[in-house]
Amino acid sequence: MNCMCKKSHSSGRGRQNSHGFTLIELLVVIGIISILMSMLMPALGRAKSAAQKISCMSNERQLGMAVRLYVDDNQGRFIPRVQTNRWPSVLFPLLFPGSKSTNIAIFRCPSDPRGSTPGASLGTVETHPAEFARRSYLINGWNDYFQKIVPPEQWTGFRSTGSNLLSIRDSDIAEPSATCLFGEKDDFSFHFHMDFDQFDDIAQLRQNRHGNALRTGRGGGSNYAMIDGSMQYFRFGQTLSPINLWAVTPETRNNPVISE
Repeated sequence: MNCMCKKSHSSGRGRQNSHGFTLIELLVVIGIISILMSMLMPALGRAKSAAQKISCMSNERQLGMAVRLYVDDNQGRFIPRVQTNRWPSVLFPLLFPGSKSTNIAIFRCPSDPRGSTPGASLGTVETHPAEFARRSYLINGWNDYFQKIVPPEQWTGFRSTGSNLLSIRDSDIAEPSATCLFGEKDDFSFHFHMDFDQFDDIAQLRQNRHGNALRTGRGGGSNYAMIDGSMQYFRFGQTLSPINLWAVTPETRNNPVISE
């Protein structure tokens, strides 16, 4: 009797294991990466802002030190307020002896996305390179001091052109550790001086450069170089109230400016 036997034929290929990701697995991985990035980005942003703030403070400190060198070499007098040779041009040879660069990083805060490029009214980029540099800082305009020594009939002309014959002295500043020398200016400001009597605290001074992305916000603060060479970080409005740290006469210092 013939036995009908069935043979089992193997295909020889066997079952293959898949080593790739399924679509769902890929989506899960992408989701995890997105969550991690959302957690890390704010920390990285804060670290970058902190580094820029420190670099900005270093630049401003060096400007303050250069002013101190000038004062020590000029019988205790600060840089005159003039149009023909503004303070960046005066400090330029003290900061960079022999340099002719027109892209001077020290005049610009890394947090300043723009940095203005104003030119000297009576100069060119060749004759006044520092005044054409991208700049983020304002120097104290000493408004209350000059208002006391400049005759009223000469005040308008002095504010317009200044004078090489008039400058504030070291001895005129009673509280050097609590008086601002430099502050940070607004991104779009072309001014060289901080004139609080002309509302520059509102229009020209950037009081929240660090710690707040909103231009009109009250949060955050800015770096300030003080007369004694120290650096301070003040929050919005603190250099103007309760004491006006841009003033030198007692009556003006104690009459705070309210920034809106």
